[in-house]
Amino acid sequence: MAAMKQQSLPTRKIRPSRCVKDSKRQNRAVLSFLVPCRGGCYDEHMNKTISGFTIIELLIVVVVIAILAALSIVAYTGIQNRANNSAVQNDLAAASKALELYKIDNGEYPDNTTKLSTMIATAPLKASRQAYKTGTTYNYAYCSTPTTYGLAAQSKSEVAYYITNSSAAPQVFTAWGGTIAPICTGLGISSTFSQWGHRGDTQSWQAWVW
Repeated sequence: MAAMKQQSLPTRKIRPSRCVKDSKRQNRAVLSFLVPCRGGCYDEHMNKTISGFTIIELLIVVVVIAILAALSIVAYTGIQNRANNSAVQNDLAAASKALELYKIDNGEYPDNTTKLSTMIATAPLKASRQAYKTGTTYNYAYCSTPTTYGLAAQSKSEVAYYITNSSAAPQVFTAWGGTIAPICTGLGISSTFSQWGHRGDTQSWQAWVW
């Protein structure tokens, strides 16, 4: 049998896989998107110019956001303080009316704990408790004689207010102190009876304050 002449097979030039080339293009596209550049970058894969941010521009944005956040916190705190102050003043005004009603019915202001407790059934002394500075702080001072009374209380904002039988509306109280005797003196009440509505030692409100 005659020897067969081997025919040479046509050679093919091995080219990089299209997948590899596409992958490289995608990587370049991702990098051009992530890395900021000045003035803009040209992306061959996406065939368009992509703008980026400089570090300075990003820092400016961060600083502006921080300033706005700080202003918001200050504004929110101010709103809370005003709300607490208003609640304390309203409580004192309502307590003054309750005490006057008690005097109309009984001919005198309550000057002991028993008399204060009897007010609960008819005209209780109410307090918006979340508006007051409490915890270990003594608060809501009541000083009285059969013919006079004074109430003083400190808001959570640490502003104190007072009202007496001779004042028409609550006023800012500058003589607030840690003990009740100077407070009664500051209210102008030569008190025969004084009591804290909120006690700091027990961290609780007394039964005569609702």
